[in-house]
Amino acid sequence: MDDRTAVITIDGKAYDIVCSTAVAEVLLEKYGSIEELCNKVMSIKDLSENASELVWFIELFVNAGIRTHNIRHRDAPLPLMSKEEIELLTVPKEYPELWASIWDAISRGMMRNVQSEEDPSSKNSPVG
Repeated sequence: MDDRTAVITIDGKAYDIVCSTAVAEVLLEKYGSIEELCNKVMSIKDLSENASELVWFIELFVNAGIRTHNIRHRDAPLPLMSKEEIELLTVPKEYPELWASIWDAISRGMMRNVQSEEDPSSKNSPVG
């Protein structure tokens, strides 16, 4: 796993998930902005009430991870997961953990590494 990738476990199997540019475009198309996405998901009081939304997210992120794998490993492609498979292989008690994995992928995909540059004029400045 790299710093762009999170892991989600479905029926005991770990899947790499990634918030790629393609995923971000789908999210922005559906929600309009990352802020609206956050507002929508954070407004869900009971995570089990919105199972269809969770399944949609899982399908989007898991399949993005599988597609990434298939690009990198053309000799050993994996099949995509269907909505039906996800619905059958997940149970409501896992929803909080599944949502946490999705949020981890979103934060990793949207994370910015900010490094400050040292002011070159201060390198040789006298101390004191």
